[in-house]
Amino acid sequence: MDARTYDPELNLIYWGTGNPNPVFADRAQSSNLYTASIVALNADTGKLAWYHQPSPHDTHDWDNVETPVLFDGVFGGQPRKLLAQAARNGIFSVLDRTNGKSL
Repeated sequence: MDARTYDPELNLIYWGTGNPNPVFADRAQSSNLYTASIVALNADTGKLAWYHQPSPHDTHDWDNVETPVLFDGVFGGQPRKLLAQAARNGIFSVLDRTNGKSL
């Protein structure tokens, strides 16, 4: 499965990530940073631009490995560059793909 997509205008790769493993997540007391997330990476450097983690401390195998969909639209009366993803946790995320802000 390939849960990534590329935005040539912003030069960002958006990647949906998997869970840490429910058995190990149960033992950890952290949010397991960047797991079950959508991450935006600079395509030239690999540097993290932003991330969105709708399922912190995932203990139920709710990863975000579905391919993010990119589109331009209007939100709140303003034109926006958007990213949408329907994940296994039942959350449909709509983000501003320039900065990761949840809309």
